[in-house]
Amino acid sequence: MPAASKLLDKISAEFPHLKWTDYIYIDEGWDHEVIVLDDKIVFRFPSDTEYTKKLKYEIEVLKFIQPKLNVKIPQYNYISTDHTFAGYTIITGQQIFKPRFDNLTIAQRTSIARQLADFLSIIHSQPTDSGVLANLNKSYLGADQANIKASLPKLKLKLDSQEYTIALNILSEIYRLLQKKLPAKFIHNDIYSRHLIWNANNNALGLIDFSDMCLGDPAVDFAELHEYGKDFVEEVYKLYTGTKDATFLDRAWQYQRWIGVDMMTDYFESQKTTFEVAKQTFDRAKQQVI
Repeated sequence: MPAASKLLDKISAEFPHLKWTDYIYIDEGWDHEVIVLDDKIVFRFPSDTEYTKKLKYEIEVLKFIQPKLNVKIPQYNYISTDHTFAGYTIITGQQIFKPRFDNLTIAQRTSIARQLADFLSIIHSQPTDSGVLANLNKSYLGADQANIKASLPKLKLKLDSQEYTIALNILSEIYRLLQKKLPAKFIHNDIYSRHLIWNANNNALGLIDFSDMCLGDPAVDFAELHEYGKDFVEEVYKLYTGTKDATFLDRAWQYQRWIGVDMMTDYFESQKTTFEVAKQTFDRAKQQVI
């Protein structure tokens, strides 16, 4: 596996004291390649210059925010001298994919909802006008919206006429949202099943991959929780102590619908999955209301 060998050589050169007997190479994400050593240390390698620039700042923010949290988040203790890659002790547990979530007990789901609500309440309430969080990028939503529109001709060839009309309506919804004055808080900006880790042994929640964190609408962090169903979103929101407003949950659903379109158009660039897999979120969220 040439790609993995190259990354392992980088780890050896930078951290000659590290020894391992086994590794896993992961290239299924959009922005990073990952090496996991002996199921103990996770090394992340940004795939482009944009995410390489973000890595150093991500490390600083996670170090700042970790003492305030009860959930597990990455703490990078292996940082290359040029900040082009870094590693952290693995957060033990399993990713909370939907089939796994469905098999959890009611008590376990409630514990996840409570811990997630606490996490969101804390990060969304952090001051962002000074200190390390003052350097957060503003929301990428507007730029991503423009990228989607550029891919519409390709998308039109992949959808039937009714689906394409729904996709256009979703983009119009988001355009109208972007014209409004929306809340601007420190958000994770990519909370979904692949980034949520559940350790059933100690009922502990973990969150990973903060590389898309930004200053944005806190409702975005509730969007992809719809993967687990409307009831779960409402349960987390009920426990959430951040600033609420009358349209918060409506916006979360609009963002979920938009993500469905975004994932389809991203397929044309990354092709990390089949179009059918990329379309699954859209299929779940293409209904007009929830």
